Amino acid sequence: VLIFKDPERYTLEFLQWRYGEPPGLAYHAVTVERDGELAGVAIGRIKQRGGLREFTLDDVICRDGDRRSAWRALRAAARLDVDHVAMHAAPATPAAPVRRTAGYFQVPRGGMRLVAKPLAPMTPDPMGFASWRLSLGDLEVF
Repeated sequence: VLIFKDPERYTLEFLQWRYGEPPGLAYHAVTVERDGELAGVAIGRIKQRGGLREFTLDDVICRDGDRRSAWRALRAAARLDVDHVAMHAAPATPAAPVRRTAGYFQVPRGGMRLVAKPLAPMTPDPMGFASWRLSLGDLEVF
């Protein structure tokens, strides 16, 4: 889940490059506003998985610490015409503590493992899972 800590990093140009028109993929953005201004965005894509429609929630973008906007973005994504939403909320992001109250539940962990082999000591420690703030959008392979 992306956090809008560094607004110049997530420019319109970056978002268009990442989600604009990758070959064969159609992304959807769900927005939430506060006082008439954009407060959060949930970005993902709808795909058929077996007989079900899944919304793979790649990123939630909001200001750092804005749990209310993260909650509203998660709720808006859940109201799409889909059977379920799949997401990953990294620890220490606004979406992580509110996902349960937004109607999401955690499934048993499994799947991939991340491997890091730093050449020198680094901060934060790449060997600790809490150091990574990955979203499904970061891990998606085209």
